[in-house]
Amino acid sequence: MIESQNAGLLESVLMPFDIYNDSAQQALVILKQRFLYDEIEAEVNHCFDIFVSKLCEIIFTYYKSWAASELLDPSFLFALGNGEKFSVQPMRFTALPNLG
Repeated sequence: MIESQNAGLLESVLMPFDIYNDSAQQALVILKQRFLYDEIEAEVNHCFDIFVSKLCEIIFTYYKSWAASELLDPSFLFALGNGEKFSVQPMRFTALPNLG
């Protein structure tokens, strides 16, 4: 989902964290089970670490590809006739800040 340019999918990336939040509140307030809350918190931390790691990997790959495409000689691209193949399309993560 995170690699997709579909904004609808990008918005649903953080939905599981809302579910974890509701579950943690239920465990702590309604069930009064601190141990269950701690387990949910540990799971959320793990999921968030994976999410941030994947996001960093995607951003790094994008900028690495962009930098490499900027170093290509324009005459080389012209000789190929299909220089668009080597251009890097912009990535849009504008939906993420709006989810907060």
